[in-house]
Amino acid sequence: MVVPAPVLFWLEKGLAQVEAFPAVDYGGEFYLRQFQALLPPVTELARLWGRLDPQRAAGALSAVYNPLLRSAGHAAALEFATWPVSAIAPALRRAERENLTAAVRRRLDELAQLDLWDQLAVAWARHWPEALPGVYARLHARLRPGNYSALWTEVILARARARSPWPDPGSQPPGGPPQWRRAATWGLTPGARLRACLALAVHAVDEPLRRSLGAPRRG
Repeated sequence: MVVPAPVLFWLEKGLAQVEAFPAVDYGGEFYLRQFQALLPPVTELARLWGRLDPQRAAGALSAVYNPLLRSAGHAAALEFATWPVSAIAPALRRAERENLTAAVRRRLDELAQLDLWDQLAVAWARHWPEALPGVYARLHARLRPGNYSALWTEVILARARARSPWPDPGSQPPGGPPQWRRAATWGLTPGARLRACLALAVHAVDEPLRRSLGAPRRG
């Protein structure tokens, strides 16, 4: 698939906003705050990039210092990747391990852990639903040992079916391309700059490519 250069430019610029914070956080507290602030736009960007060019998306996400966002981003990028399961399964196992350093685990509260692990589980569900009991045993059992729930599986499968590689229109910043270009550089927060870059990347996807990927028509 040939992805237009402006799309790749804005996706790369958007992901670079994640590194607008210090790269090293030995205690893990800053990683957690960044994860809580940037999880939705990072995963939206990763899903779109993974659908368009999964190999390049995986390479770019590997450079993200925050292990929580790196793990969630890798999982999101794999949700709509067209790779075979034999390639996706090892990549998801690596994504699971990326967030399990002792310093980061000490800082994670239960809600953040569940957000991250559910993101990983949805990626598994899109390609290999039969793996979900094993995913639960590896991740959730640390919090709730011996309490595997079929209801959890149904929730994860429903989320997987509802997912789209295209960002939620409700998350798009106000205005249009001129305003987004200003915000992509001068936005007050990394999240605002990232969302502006993502909006510009979506806008740069031409109609033939949108149709080939089953994207909604432009409004």
